[in-house]
Amino acid sequence: MRIVHNLQTGVSEELPSLPATPLSQQESQEQIYKQAKQVKNLAVSQITVTTTSGKVFDGDEISQNRMGRAVTASNAGDTTQWKLADNTQASVTHEELKEALLLSGEAMTAIWMS
Repeated sequence: MRIVHNLQTGVSEELPSLPATPLSQQESQEQIYKQAKQVKNLAVSQITVTTTSGKVFDGDEISQNRMGRAVTASNAGDTTQWKLADNTQASVTHEELKEALLLSGEAMTAIWMS
């Protein structure tokens, strides 16, 4: 039972409690999937990877896109300025970016496949 107070009349009355509307199995599955996707998106947004040179790169999807463009536009032995995960600037090689991109992709795959 629940008590409802009518502000116009000043009268309180007891009403039966409304039954909870259970989610259908499909709605429940969709809700679980949506929550899992949000958790995985958050995990992907927080990826960082450490290359063999010891540099730590952001590995989220935006960073992966940037690394992919830089790797595509550069050649072996080229260097470029890059902002690392701790916001310091560093000179990084084509090979370091390629390694960071590979590690980031592997980390993202591991998150989505879990």
